[in-house]
Amino acid sequence: MAESAVKFLLEKVAPLFDNDLQLMKGVREEIVYLRGELERMTAFLRIADAFEESDAEVKVWIKQVRDIAHDSEDVLDEFTLLQAHDHGEGLYGSIHRFSCCIKNTKARYRVASELQGINSRIRKISEVHKRLRHKFNMAEQGSGSSTAGHMWEDYRGDALLLEKTDIVGIDKPIKQLVGWLLSGGSSREVVSVAGMGGLGKTTLVKQVYDAAKVKKHFKVHAWITVTQSFKLGELLKDMLQQLHKAIRRPLPQGTNNMNNNQLKTLIKDFLQKRRYLIVLDDVWHLYGWDSVKYALPNNICGSRIMLTTRNADVASTTSVEPGGKVYNMEPLPQLESWELLCKKTFQGSPCPPYLEEISNCILRKCEGLPLAIVAVSGVLATKDKRRIDEWDMVGHSLGAEIEGNDKLKDLKKRASSKQKKKNTGRCCRGLPQ
Repeated sequence: MAESAVKFLLEKVAPLFDNDLQLMKGVREEIVYLRGELERMTAFLRIADAFEESDAEVKVWIKQVRDIAHDSEDVLDEFTLLQAHDHGEGLYGSIHRFSCCIKNTKARYRVASELQGINSRIRKISEVHKRLRHKFNMAEQGSGSSTAGHMWEDYRGDALLLEKTDIVGIDKPIKQLVGWLLSGGSSREVVSVAGMGGLGKTTLVKQVYDAAKVKKHFKVHAWITVTQSFKLGELLKDMLQQLHKAIRRPLPQGTNNMNNNQLKTLIKDFLQKRRYLIVLDDVWHLYGWDSVKYALPNNICGSRIMLTTRNADVASTTSVEPGGKVYNMEPLPQLESWELLCKKTFQGSPCPPYLEEISNCILRKCEGLPLAIVAVSGVLATKDKRRIDEWDMVGHSLGAEIEGNDKLKDLKKRASSKQKKKNTGRCCRGLPQ
């Protein structure tokens, strides 16, 4: 199965970052992009396998994914071997490294070129991936399950547009986070908001970022969405553009032609004498933090960095920074889950008694994840309140969607295990991350 080949490849990629190997310039970015795209496709592969024999387009797409996984594995094996050849010790090791230098340099550039070629193929099949997802959602229209499929689209944009009045029990965490930003010493401090996807990290931090007293306290601000497969150059240019916009000045000439180190230097110089607030939203890996932290100076002006992450390693690493703090988010408890469902489904009115049983059944499947509750509430709000069969259909299709999606099942498992433990982090009553 293509799914197995992809999962095996992703397991091979992980040590390249975990072991902190010195990746040649350009190679790391190519591997990060490759991993991000394959992870996005994995959830759909299980569904696609079921249609492989009956749909020619799906069959071709699965073969292309499988071929890319195998070709990528060969390239990464060669790259790992080249890395191993560079690590000798003592006099012999020095001589060996020197003798292999020219040969390995050529090989490394060949590896980088091959990765670029693979990622070019990935971009093409990613477009097909989007089309196939849309195709299967549309094919099921009228059955009730297509609505459940649409529920799991990316809610990040909606999270940034939500009003405070749309959010359940957010006042206390906002107050705590605002207090962390405005108090403390003059050194640069990092505040991380951590938790699994779907808990409302982005929504919470956006409310803090937009608070009037926060805007007044910090002279310049920037909100940067990092994502799983970000491109560093684009991220740095976005940050630079937001910072200059904040002081109503144009970007320096030649910015578009600068390399990453030049962009970092420009950002650092800009921030050196200003009290700034930078938000890094959705930091998936330590590489995301390591890539930008040196552009954000400790300028003894009381500057702050906020980041959201689902990765515990990222949160723990940033917590050892001077003044570093972590706010842990947890799933909603039953009462506040019910309040959120009623607020979004019935516009704040009580749930009709004859719909309470099916509504509670649907709510249990959401496992306290605000993302799931908001998504399913949006669907339920369009259903006829007099037809329980329509609500039953949503409940059944929601269960099928979760069972057929590895990421959603993983969210449920992690939510369940965290609810059973008495974690130290206070549950935040937010909406989608």
